[in-house]
Amino acid sequence: RRPAGRDPHFDIPAQSIRFHRFLRSQRGQPVDTVERSARNFVEGAFFAQRHPLAAGHLTKAFELLWSDSLDHKTVSELGGHLRSALIEVVTALAGPSKDPEAVNARLRDWLAAQESLEDRSAAALVEYVNAVQHVNQRLTHIRDEEGKGRPTVQWSELRRACFMSSGCCYELGQL
Repeated sequence: RRPAGRDPHFDIPAQSIRFHRFLRSQRGQPVDTVERSARNFVEGAFFAQRHPLAAGHLTKAFELLWSDSLDHKTVSELGGHLRSALIEVVTALAGPSKDPEAVNARLRDWLAAQESLEDRSAAALVEYVNAVQHVNQRLTHIRDEEGKGRPTVQWSELRRACFMSSGCCYELGQL
């Protein structure tokens, strides 16, 4: 409302002011927000109850990530935990297998049997999981990779692998 000859005056309910304060408190760097969301997912009870082994592997991978160590042993261990987390989630969906590491084929076969899923999104998810597992495989065998003249690992690659693997587990956990 605008009283005659004065600046505008607005009546704002207390609930709106509290909500505005809440929104301001949630501001931050986008990377911080994404990292916080991924950590909440990994450490949250919902995922841990449905996929306890995968949650344990993801938690250990994040612990290794935040240790800031780039030695071969740490990188290999981190990659192994990420691979194992995805294998565990796919096994929970598709059932046990003689070749549990054949994540791509097992996931593709399982998704093909699910009539309720959209074909394109399911196919994209399979390809994404496959690409992420290739990154995790590289990390698991980093000594061999570097021995073949491939680039040394950077912390940012470990960070991306952790967050991409968490994202895959999240999406697979929603199926």
